[in-house]
Amino acid sequence: MNRQAIAPLSRREATCCLLPFATIVLLGYLTVGLPLAILPVYVHDYLGFGPMIVGWVMASQSIATLLTRQFSGFVADTRGSRLAVFNGMLLCSLSALLYAVSLWNHGLPKIALLLLFAGRAVLGFGESLLITGVLSWSIGRVGMRYAGRAMVWVGISMFSAIGGGAPLGSILLKQSGFGTVALVTAILPLLACVLMQKIEPIPPHNGRKIGFFKVVGLIWPYGVSLALNTIGFGALFAFLGLDYAAHHWTGASFGLTAFGAAYVIARLTFGGLPDRLGGQRVARVTIPL
Repeated sequence: MNRQAIAPLSRREATCCLLPFATIVLLGYLTVGLPLAILPVYVHDYLGFGPMIVGWVMASQSIATLLTRQFSGFVADTRGSRLAVFNGMLLCSLSALLYAVSLWNHGLPKIALLLLFAGRAVLGFGESLLITGVLSWSIGRVGMRYAGRAMVWVGISMFSAIGGGAPLGSILLKQSGFGTVALVTAILPLLACVLMQKIEPIPPHNGRKIGFFKVVGLIWPYGVSLALNTIGFGALFAFLGLDYAAHHWTGASFGLTAFGAAYVIARLTFGGLPDRLGGQRVARVTIPL
């Protein structure tokens, strides 16, 4: 019998339990953050493609995440969250290696672009497995009472990786080149694979399965609201670097850092509200903002 069956966790115990998961997400999501400020400039300036291709390159990761999310949930439910996270980390590492191969073929722009698209698609699949697995694993460890807290810490790690990874990637690019960025990006998820071995797994979910379309019917208003609300920072991630370059400004990565820092501060300050007040009440206030 596990500890949760004996007594519920305190807030401090829940937070301590969630910190290893937050570290795993941070290391894994740096595969998103490190190249984030670099890729638009690489596609536009080095490969010679226009803003539309830049947009598709940046969007391809999210498209792959969307298309593989159901499968990722199936893996987490039936094969276990640990396996989902482990496979997600391996795919994130593989995506960075595809970035490196793209760089080696930059003299053949179309080949390099196809390899870059492949890397972004693999990263999207890896991100889907990673986030789905970590969320189900962490909530399974702390219980539904702290589900909101678990999502808060996952969000903090994601946007810390974006906010901190973007300038770090720019620094590595200036000092050592894109190959070093790709190498570091490939290694970090493997470190997370080592860390996750120390966390107790939860058993796969063997309860009654709900049909896909029934699930969609239950959640589509929330999903559409979230999608519409996140279009803004999707555009920010894709085109901030090009906008800075067009104005001959430097420090585009720090614009992403400012966004990530504001996100993390908001999560730390208000992250407990959904657990106390309910998600719907909080969303009604925050979505218009």
